[in-house]
Amino acid sequence: MPRRSLGSLANVEKSVATTRRSLGSLANILNVIAAAWLLMLAFVILYDVIGRAVFNSPFLGAREILGNSVVAILFLQVPLAIHRGNMLRTTLIYDLTGVNGKRVIDIFDTLNQAIMKIVKLILYVAPLGVFALIASKLGAAGGGDLFLAELMKIGKYTFTVILALLVHAIVVLPAILFV
Repeated sequence: MPRRSLGSLANVEKSVATTRRSLGSLANILNVIAAAWLLMLAFVILYDVIGRAVFNSPFLGAREILGNSVVAILFLQVPLAIHRGNMLRTTLIYDLTGVNGKRVIDIFDTLNQAIMKIVKLILYVAPLGVFALIASKLGAAGGGDLFLAELMKIGKYTFTVILALLVHAIVVLPAILFV
């Protein structure tokens, strides 16, 4: 097996560095395109709002433009997030703040992560708590007819909640989407 010389290894490293710089530049260009597109969307929204309020004539197709643009902007932002190795976020304000501002933002980010872990823990044990509440209610009812009456109450409540969720999913959400 032939040994590689140090010269060829240096050329490979140089080529990799050049490729990374090129991909980083491309990611930044895509980010600038996304920012310009977002600015254009702000003007579309402004035009639509003024058209509705002042001239009683909305900007036709504004909803479709906005709906499709959100997805496109997201995909334009993905390469920069991958290149930087961070999650998708608006970095404009973060990058413009000084060291103290970044510390404050990082403190809130850390608090948010801690709260999310607490919420995750609560959601993890919540089914056990609901089970315990239902079991205590059924246990307090005693036996026989009282137990069946309490079970019917719980069944009616469960049916009502499921029915309300179905109405919300089948009627309300589509109405919000299409109105």
